[in-house]
Amino acid sequence: MRVARLPPERSTRLAVVGSVCCSSCCCCCCCLHALGGLVGAAMGSAWAVVPSATEANAATPSGARDGAALTVAVHWTVVFALSVAAFVIGSLVDVHDGIWIGLASVVLGLPAFQLAAFVLGLVLAPLFPVPNKGSALKALGKIALVSFLGSLLGAGLLAVGLVLYLGAK
Repeated sequence: MRVARLPPERSTRLAVVGSVCCSSCCCCCCCLHALGGLVGAAMGSAWAVVPSATEANAATPSGARDGAALTVAVHWTVVFALSVAAFVIGSLVDVHDGIWIGLASVVLGLPAFQLAAFVLGLVLAPLFPVPNKGSALKALGKIALVSFLGSLLGAGLLAVGLVLYLGAK
């Protein structure tokens, strides 16, 4: 008996399979980026609401702090509402793996949810019933800046991991 390899009956195309980080899970990229942005937004929120030492010594009107607190509350409410909506919609997609699809939808959509919350905050901040509207915009800017820096840090950690991974090969 002789075994021979025969050509395929139909022509086959080469499949191009690409993934992030050299065939490892592409989710790491999104997770590090989203986690960095989330931690950055949390730090920016705390930084926006708590007055600095010079502001605490000066006579800061309570309206300035109220505007910042209202901005932070609106930002996190929008992020939470969009996350819940993404989880529910993702969970309804599949009966068996719905929870995992819902969680993946939240993690992958988190940077977009934060961007939507920032844009909505820019639209709503001038409408806030506080005397100092500038403090609300300043707080929103702090949240966006530190969130962006956190996302960059997460992307930097991914790049370091990629370099270490490629160096080990």
